[in-house]
Amino acid sequence: MVTKPYKPNYKFPQVFKSTLAADKKLGNGWTVTAEGSYTKQLNASVFQNIALPSTGLVKLTDGRYRFPYITSFPLGGSQMGGTARSSAANPQIGNAIYMTNSNAGYAATGTLQVQKVSKNFVATAAYTRQVAYDAAVTGSTAATMWGSKATSDNPNEFVAGLSNNYLPHRIIASMIYKKEFSKRFLSSVGLVYEGAPNYATSYNVSGDINNDGISFNDLMFVPKDASQIKLVTVPKSTDQRDQATLWNQLNTFIENNPYLSTRRGQFAERNAYVLPWTHKLDLNFTQDIRFTSGKNKHTIRLTADIYNFTNLLNKDWGVFYVPTTTQPLVFQGIDTDKVTPIYAFPFLDPTKQIPQSRPYTPSPGIGSRWQLQIGVRYLFN
Repeated sequence: MVTKPYKPNYKFPQVFKSTLAADKKLGNGWTVTAEGSYTKQLNASVFQNIALPSTGLVKLTDGRYRFPYITSFPLGGSQMGGTARSSAANPQIGNAIYMTNSNAGYAATGTLQVQKVSKNFVATAAYTRQVAYDAAVTGSTAATMWGSKATSDNPNEFVAGLSNNYLPHRIIASMIYKKEFSKRFLSSVGLVYEGAPNYATSYNVSGDINNDGISFNDLMFVPKDASQIKLVTVPKSTDQRDQATLWNQLNTFIENNPYLSTRRGQFAERNAYVLPWTHKLDLNFTQDIRFTSGKNKHTIRLTADIYNFTNLLNKDWGVFYVPTTTQPLVFQGIDTDKVTPIYAFPFLDPTKQIPQSRPYTPSPGIGSRWQLQIGVRYLFN
């Protein structure tokens, strides 16, 4: 497990992209469209922290590698017992982020759409399936793009994982119906439906297991049984759970999780936990009132938009879900054998000592609530 050699001659990002689409008119206003696209990274921008040591890594009991120290250039070598002051020969370097290229990663998207068009009616429905892998994540700085990528491997290796923009499924449909009751009155009703998972995320450990200096990018190892994990209580003065209780509660949390329960004895994958689907319907009603003054035509347009109309119909509909936690385990250190990680499994509610048990919960955000917007617009020419 060593860092790949550094490659000079950085190239600007390049991708290969291909798209194929076809339309078929079926008559009577019906049209079917199929479209697929494929993008392959040729020279993606990727990052390494070359201040990390490339040798001396220790393999932990879960299969993860741990750096012996977080930088090869500590102040005076203090992390390795040194006492000398920082100098040109012995500099203080925390992160040294090196930008280079990799061809790891690709994205593929397929969409099937059906459309119906008539004089007063338009309806469209489409389903999109997507996969997307990359070896780097976006960010505002090079250090962020290197350090925020969740990994169970050496963070300096260019291992492709599911993209932060990964959304495996999405259904979108819309319908508009217009009716002219007279020359003065034109009414229309529109509906927009969206069905998709809220988003995809990763299960990480809180703490720096691999000792790369980042405390939130280590993917969680999912134990198959109690022998594959060492748990402790923190703080012991208020948390009186014994080892059997800790394991049983963690095991319940894993069993109740539709993703973690499939990863027993393995690491969680980057952005592989897909939240449940949300089905949302938006409603629009528009009323045009037209009149003429002299040679000029005027229209007063009244609109009413109900966002997340489904939630107005039923308070349990149109609700987005978020994880109860994406960091169920907190790293406490390495055991005396120097290869066994030690974890805490905190309570969901420490005051009432309620353990984590559910994988997700309804979001309290405004996106899970219905909203009404009323508008008036004056059009003239």
